[in-house]
Formats: sequence, C-alpha cells, structure tokens
Amino acid sequence: MTIDFYYVPGSAPCRAVQLAAAQIGVPLNLKHTDLMKGEHLTPEFLKLNPQHTVPTMDDNGYTLSER
Repeated sequence: MTIDFYYVPGSAPCRAVQLAAAQIGVPLNLKHTDLMKGEHLTPEFLKLNPQHTVPTMDDNGYTLSER
C-alpha cells in the first residue's frame, strides 16, 4: 500500500504529512511538484485536485488535499 504524495520540498504542510506517514508506517511515493513550472496546473493534476494545491495524496483513486 503506497500512496502517491504530491509535494513541494520546504513546505511545512508537506513536511507534516511526511512526518506523520513515517510515524505510522505508511509508505509514500514522493512526486515532486514544481510550482514554478506550473506542474500543479496541468490537466492531470487538476483531475486529482481542482484547487491545484499541495500537499495532495492519491491512494489508488481516492484523493485527499486541503479544501
């Protein structure tokens, strides 16, 4: 059970998710999202999270983000 985790290094909310996942033993598939390149605005990402924010998690089709 690995969860895709879209994140930005240095982001406090992203780091909190990483720390919590590590503490409870949930493996994350880290997917760096480069905001400067607009990777959070691609059609693929917008299908996951219409608000185009990070952190975003995708657990086999179930997505979770700040809303």
